[in-house]
Amino acid sequence: GRILVVGGHRWVGDEFLTTWVERLDPGAAAWNAVGQMPGRLGHQLVARPDGKVVVIGGVDATYTPTTSTFVLDPLAGTALAGPSLLQHRAWARTVSAAGMPLVIGGTASCSSQECLLSETLAGPTWQIAGFTSASREDHTATVLQDGTVLVVGSNFAFAMGSAERYVPSLGWHAASPPNVGRAG
Repeated sequence: GRILVVGGHRWVGDEFLTTWVERLDPGAAAWNAVGQMPGRLGHQLVARPDGKVVVIGGVDATYTPTTSTFVLDPLAGTALAGPSLLQHRAWARTVSAAGMPLVIGGTASCSSQECLLSETLAGPTWQIAGFTSASREDHTATVLQDGTVLVVGSNFAFAMGSAERYVPSLGWHAASPPNVGRAG
C-alpha cells in the first residue's frame, strides 16, 4: 500500500499551511508530490473504493473551520472541489460507514443542536446522519466488524466518559461507557 499526506502546518516564510499532497511508496522509500489543493489543518481523509480520497473540513489559513471538501485523485494528481458540508468542521472524526464517509463531531461554529450533527455523503450531497448525544472533539470513532461505528470520549469534560454507537440504517444509540473517561 501507499501512504497519502495532505496539508498540515508548514511554518516556512509566510506559508502557514502547506498546499502539497504527497504519496509515500514504502517499497521504494520515496515521497512523490501528486498535486496541490488549498492548505488546511485539522481535516480528515476517507479513502473511496475507487482509489480516490475525500478530504473533509479542517481550518483554512485564517484558522477558521470550513465546510469545504475535496476529492483527490492521487493517480491523476487532481484535487476537485467536493460538496460542502452542512456544518463547519475541524478536528472531527471521519470513518467509512456502509461505504460512505461519516463525519462525527469536531470544532464547529454552532448552536448546541448543530454541534451534535453527524453527516454522511450519500450521493452528490451531504445529508444528516443523526445527532449524537454529546458534543465531541478529540474523540475516537471505530468501525466495528458488524459495520456499526463506536464513538468514545471527547475533550469536552461532560462527554469524556461517554460512548455511543452509530448503526447506518438506524442512527445513533447509547453504548456502554468506558470505565475511564478519555480524549484522543
